[in-house]
Amino acid sequence: MSAATVGRNARVSMKADLLAAREDLGVFARTVGVPLEDWQVGALSLKQPTTVLLAPRQTGKSRSLSVLAVHRSLTRREHMTLVVSAGEDAARRLLATVRGMLTHPLLTGAVLDEGAGQVTFANGSVIRAVPASERQVRGWSVDLLLLDEASFISDDLIYGAALPTTAARDGARVVLASTPWEASGAFHAFATMDRPDVAVHRWPLSRASWISAAFVAQMKATMPPLRFRAEFDAEFVDGGSGLFARTDLLDAVAPYRLLEPAKAVGGAVLLGADWGRARDSHALAMIGALDDGGRNPDPVLFVPWVETSQRSYADQQDLIFQTAAIGPEARARAYLTGPTQGRTIVPRMGAYDVTMVFSESNGVGAAPTEALLARLPGRVQAVTTTQRSKELAFSRLAGLLSNHQLVLPDHPQLLRELSALEATPTENGGVRIGGADGHPGDLAMALSLAALGLHDDVTVGRCARRRPEREDWLETTSGLQVPAVPKPRDGGMGRDRFTVRGV
Repeated sequence: MSAATVGRNARVSMKADLLAAREDLGVFARTVGVPLEDWQVGALSLKQPTTVLLAPRQTGKSRSLSVLAVHRSLTRREHMTLVVSAGEDAARRLLATVRGMLTHPLLTGAVLDEGAGQVTFANGSVIRAVPASERQVRGWSVDLLLLDEASFISDDLIYGAALPTTAARDGARVVLASTPWEASGAFHAFATMDRPDVAVHRWPLSRASWISAAFVAQMKATMPPLRFRAEFDAEFVDGGSGLFARTDLLDAVAPYRLLEPAKAVGGAVLLGADWGRARDSHALAMIGALDDGGRNPDPVLFVPWVETSQRSYADQQDLIFQTAAIGPEARARAYLTGPTQGRTIVPRMGAYDVTMVFSESNGVGAAPTEALLARLPGRVQAVTTTQRSKELAFSRLAGLLSNHQLVLPDHPQLLRELSALEATPTENGGVRIGGADGHPGDLAMALSLAALGLHDDVTVGRCARRRPEREDWLETTSGLQVPAVPKPRDGGMGRDRFTVRGV
């Protein structure tokens, strides 16, 4: 057999393979060397006009969209595909995947022209990939609209520019694909629709065999919980209407008495210090383990004290020093045993046993934090508040609240600030946390700083002897028992026993 005959037979065979893949996306993907899993193919059957794809990170979302775009372009004449990505880099990467696929021998001659931002096929079909920009999107008329990372594309662009591009094309299809983020907006609305013309698919991380369990465990241990839930569990992050679920906040509140440091006698706490700027106040917040005499089956955290003030920086430093300087060791040495009917006499030393002070060191907090580091060696942690640190701290508070492990006082300002917090996804895959003006609020910020001391496991110290039977007790909506005048447990807030579930 001559070389020419062999070559001709090979071309015939390749064309036969391509014809066999014409009606089957999965067969096509395998034929051109970019295989897809059955669950990926099933989600992209496009039987309904609109398809919503909830995909954890690294589960092949953009790759699958690229295969879909090429397959429909090859099997339909003059088919227009518009890919809108959240950013310019993402649009370039997706188009590069398309171009790489088109180098397969089976697709030789399929491409007529490759210009900036688009591929034109010999059959008149076009794939155009653009960043999320009204100028780039408006004015097109398309058969297939692919919105990649749709959570990060603005509602105005989706509703006002992108979706109208399909209005003039009979049988047009729309795919909104993304890792879920904010539980509001256009993508969330489509993902929660119960309509026959909208198909919603959630890709399970467990079926992505190329992602190892060890990698997932490592990410869970190192990523802020909100981000892990979105990127790997494909869950929407509560946002827009509030970072914390309103029911979780209400369930955690009890009208107990806040005990100011001057009247406290021991009890281990973590202290968060937020420093005021020109228009806001200094704020302090404490977290401790509730000394409940064993009434609650598991250890519970609570907020013994919060306050805002307009003190001078020097006076605020002095207050924190006076509150934190008397640690448990100093208090133990101060216990005196006298002849007063065999009772132990404790000197009047008003203070909590502060395990650690977490002091904001950004901006105006730099100088007072340096002063505290010098005055309280080993007892102060300087915290440079960033988007990531706030995400981590507030995620810990959210986990405690949702699992009924934290009791909050009936303090209007604190509750108002916590309920106003919003989690807004950012283009780089993070979560920006703030109130209506972008700032979390003074007390909320101080409480989040204290929460940075809560590890996955912390030792909450021993329960004191059983509390007096005649003591007044309160109960949260979730059923937690709280003394009317609560006290933190003794023994420090280090690592070991108390599991912060859901964090």
